[in-house]
Amino acid sequence: MNNMNPYETDAQRHWETYFPVALAAVTDPPSHFREIGELTEQTIRLRADTLAGQAPVGETFDQARARNTTARRQAESEVIRRLILIDPEDTPDVLETLLAELADAAEELAS
Repeated sequence: MNNMNPYETDAQRHWETYFPVALAAVTDPPSHFREIGELTEQTIRLRADTLAGQAPVGETFDQARARNTTARRQAESEVIRRLILIDPEDTPDVLETLLAELADAAEELAS
């Protein structure tokens, strides 16, 4: 699978390791993981923007970079735990819920 974003790759590895039965039921794995990867990236961007907030008056370039970098890292941590690193103990109900949430979020982002 070429041109996968890192979130796609991480999700696929996680599913291969912890959810092989659920993975076997996915009819189009490349599309499935591409959707998860794209949604993860979009969600991280939106969350990072929210966390970073508005630049304070007088903020320097270095301060803005630090604020944005910190927001991005925090957003990435939160979103990856939620969308990629699903706890195997929560299956199968959480997987079904997550897939429904992914579909809903994708629709929201598309509109």
